[in-house]
Amino acid sequence: MAAANSHQPILVLFTTFVVAAAIVLAPTTCTAQLTCDFYQQSCPHALQIIRSVVNEAINRETRMGASLLRLHFHDCFVNGCDGSILLDDTANFTGEKTAFANLNSVRGFDVIDEIKATLNTYCNGNVVSCADILAVAARDSVEILGGPSYSYEVQLGRRDATTAVLDDANRNLPAPTFDFSQLLSIFQSHGLGLQDLILLSGGHTIGLARCTTFRDRIYNDTNIDPEFAASLREGCPVNGGDNNTTPIDSTTTQFDTVYFKSLLQKKGLFHSDQELFKSDGSDSDNLVQHYANSPEDFKVDFGASMIKMGNINPLTGYAATIVLVPTTCTAQLTSDFYKQSCPQALQIIRSVVKQAINREARMGASLLRLHFHDCFVNLGGPSYSYEVLLGRETTTAVLNDANRNLPAPFFAFSQLLSSFQSHGLDLQDLILLSGGHTIGLARCTTFRARIYNDTNIDPAFAASLQKGCPANGGDDNTAPIDSTTAHFDTVDSDNLVQHYANSPQDFKVDFGASMVKMGNIKPLTGSDGEIRLNCRKIN
Repeated sequence: MAAANSHQPILVLFTTFVVAAAIVLAPTTCTAQLTCDFYQQSCPHALQIIRSVVNEAINRETRMGASLLRLHFHDCFVNGCDGSILLDDTANFTGEKTAFANLNSVRGFDVIDEIKATLNTYCNGNVVSCADILAVAARDSVEILGGPSYSYEVQLGRRDATTAVLDDANRNLPAPTFDFSQLLSIFQSHGLGLQDLILLSGGHTIGLARCTTFRDRIYNDTNIDPEFAASLREGCPVNGGDNNTTPIDSTTTQFDTVYFKSLLQKKGLFHSDQELFKSDGSDSDNLVQHYANSPEDFKVDFGASMIKMGNINPLTGYAATIVLVPTTCTAQLTSDFYKQSCPQALQIIRSVVKQAINREARMGASLLRLHFHDCFVNLGGPSYSYEVLLGRETTTAVLNDANRNLPAPFFAFSQLLSSFQSHGLDLQDLILLSGGHTIGLARCTTFRARIYNDTNIDPAFAASLQKGCPANGGDDNTAPIDSTTAHFDTVDSDNLVQHYANSPQDFKVDFGASMVKMGNIKPLTGSDGEIRLNCRKIN
């Protein structure tokens, strides 16, 4: 057992009930859940197809892996894992893409479009939901960038939301400025706990961050290595350079435990990240330390948390757009949801994700962030670290929900914890999912305040960041997220950060668990939602 929970993937046995719209002739009553083999019959190669596209995307851009992971996170935290983050604005609603935590930040939509188009071709129709694509693409991104090798199976069967709410996104997504209590609170509100918080924060091991998300920290925080803050200020000035990016940790294209080790050195890029470790002997501190030194534990536990997150309020079952007669269904996610309807769905998603990350390594972090932001609105290594539960349906998007629910990079610890708790996630989930920052880049605008104002930052680190993030201008300059720190207010957070900093295996394992946990935030199932033909629009 890594830290507080088992390294076994958090898999729940589900009963699957899937009926194609074309053969539904009478009212039906069913009890359905997400399953790992949901598409085994309908599109047996779905997972291979997804993986292939993801792999190509990451080959094009390594950053894409982090982007896809983030997409899933942001999807789940807003009204559950229902694909609402993908919806473009319409005359009837303003979606989540312009929420504070998403605007000029979340990316990877083109990769999701590519996966969807490929699946629609190979699955002979509109079979695999956009919500499930997000979940699988996030898992594949983690694996392709060095995460655990299929240590968790993605539970499938989600349906797509038919609307999106901007306010829900703003309310439910944790911000980079959140303090520990805010982080834990928002995770717990989604059914996630402390370990999930730590593990899912570990997703920050990949990706970049914009200057605007960490500027306050590098200029104002005291809990930061001075040299680290100074280095960040170079690329993130006090004014301007909001979109300058920097790696979230120093190995931004590798899913590892450097993120947790950075927290131990007060080099967390976001204020919210450093809130997880404050050297006060808390449970959070212990978990961070554990995962910093136990990479295998991190991989296993991360998968469990990913499954947990992926189960946040999924829409499952039937959608009005594809069912010919009324039905009554209470459904749940399963990792084999598309086993019958599109057996190759997961492979297709993985393929597109891999291609996207190959084109741009950063895309992995972007996709991970998309999933995170989707899940948080409306409460929603080695390979295959966790099985993604599938069967989500899609709904519409609401901009205000996105602005209300997505955590910001300037959040204090209490804000971060509160945001995570509001989605049923706990402190460990906060720490682990923040670990997703081990991959990806961040724009200057997201961390400018930190490198110029935070005191909880290494001076040299802040100085190095300031070179690429000036006080004025350079908002879009980017920096690796891994090369920074974060601090949390409670003893528990410090312990978790220390644990994961020293336990890369624990981080990978627990991160997967927290990702699953986040992916389970209120997924649309049953008669709720739909399966979108185009992930950006409702049918």
